[in-house]
Amino acid sequence: PPEEPPPPPPPQEEQGPRGRAARAIHLADGKLYIAFVPSDAAVRSLIRARQDLFFFSNWAPEDYGNRVWTEAPHPSLVREFCEDVQILRNHPGVAPRPLVYYECGENPTDIAATAVLLGAYLVVEEGILPEVAAARLARSEILAHIPLQVLQSRLEDVGQRVVRRLFPIAEDDEGGVATCTPGAGEVSRVS
Repeated sequence: PPEEPPPPPPPQEEQGPRGRAARAIHLADGKLYIAFVPSDAAVRSLIRARQDLFFFSNWAPEDYGNRVWTEAPHPSLVREFCEDVQILRNHPGVAPRPLVYYECGENPTDIAATAVLLGAYLVVEEGILPEVAAARLARSEILAHIPLQVLQSRLEDVGQRVVRRLFPIAEDDEGGVATCTPGAGEVSRVS
């Protein structure tokens, strides 16, 4: 398998949560990363120092907020979040640069909601299994804020509530495996 590209390193003088040097964690195809940044001032400093990267954040983790502990995000919130990321990834001024989703501060609820929504993006848009998406996010400081089992459970719920709704799978009475063609809505039987 091809090696995963190394994350774009933010400047070492910036300190992340708990005094560690800030670093970006690779999430998808060399173009999507997550970073935890201690303050708005540190974000501004990173943006000035690393113009080869595009730093962005989003309103969705705040909107999802405290519900992260009890339920997966609503499918419409997942779709809207995914669309926002896709718009950035496809924008001509942004597309050539890696995207670094940053979360400022150490609010455990915001970080947990960010983890679930970015994981949902990986499941819905990148076609990554929920447990693989959770493992990618677990390489960051995320697990200090949300247990791996909770993160995986939310991403499995996203898979069931969002992905299966977009690409329904037909039941098969003959013992074969029913498959679907995403986008075409065609279901065929594989023996």
